[in-house]
Amino acid sequence: MLFSDDYPFAWNISELEEENELRPGMLHVGKQIMHHIVNFGKGLAEHHIPGNGGQNLLNNPYWTKELADHMGKLDHERFVVFLPLMLSRTQDDKGRVSWTFFGGSIHGPEQAFWKAFTKEQG
Repeated sequence: MLFSDDYPFAWNISELEEENELRPGMLHVGKQIMHHIVNFGKGLAEHHIPGNGGQNLLNNPYWTKELADHMGKLDHERFVVFLPLMLSRTQDDKGRVSWTFFGGSIHGPEQAFWKAFTKEQG
């Protein structure tokens, strides 16, 4: 049963599914994302961020001039990522059903962040 009568706003995921599908998938996604972020922080070229200071970072309130001036110079820097992901059951061409992560949420990062502190979901 996908939904529980006790808590209809959450997925009912078995321990087996969590261990064999979700954990390895989350680990894989997390490693890829952190690889790109760490490289960017070291000042290395990342094709996901054009020109390491291209249009995606212009007038970005989270990418200040002070940060740009120190890019690649802070060896002690640590990174934290808040990344909402959409989770869904999908079926492949052979009829196998598995959990699939989709990048980004239609609700944006702030809703997932704040709802993480409450029991309310939806």
